[in-house]
Amino acid sequence: MLREHGVRARRQYVGPVLTQRHRLAHNDWARNHLGWTRQQWSNVMFSDESRFTLDNKDGRVRVYRHTGERFADSCVQQINRFQLGIMVLGGITTTQKLKLVVIRGTFNAQRYIQDVLEPVVIPFINHRRDVIYQHDNARPHVARITIDFLRQHNVNLMEWPALSPDLSPIEHIWDELDRRLRRRHARPETLCTAAR
Repeated sequence: MLREHGVRARRQYVGPVLTQRHRLAHNDWARNHLGWTRQQWSNVMFSDESRFTLDNKDGRVRVYRHTGERFADSCVQQINRFQLGIMVLGGITTTQKLKLVVIRGTFNAQRYIQDVLEPVVIPFINHRRDVIYQHDNARPHVARITIDFLRQHNVNLMEWPALSPDLSPIEHIWDELDRRLRRRHARPETLCTAAR
């Protein structure tokens, strides 16, 4: 009956828990940028980190089984609790992109400054003075030493509401990159082949 009306079982959207305060902040941000021109948006460098793992854990695997077959070999997906993965940081404008930075080890404010801001972001911004840099509210981004570093280098930051990954267009890039990795005929088996 439901199928006849176009209603089907689907995976739930997985997203952050938003309080009323978060929703109001998102709404205010959207209103404040509603009148922005294409030129203004073209000056924004959207940046973000993303983690890619060798195992596909997107929750799309379904198993059809009979009662009592839960632990049958054909119905069990074995997983490695310590997944091999690689974290990268990138950035995009409407016409340019940052060099993709592979983040090794623990990502903290010091590493963000040393591995990303100093060698990649600051030279990009110095080359194009009109850039507005956007990053989210992850701890390395909002740490006092990061804020001080960005101030010292006169980086124009875009104010970003908490818990709002859906507002950044770079999320579409990560999604497409993940799809392309999964479609490769020779799927990566080690981090070295994944980084190529």
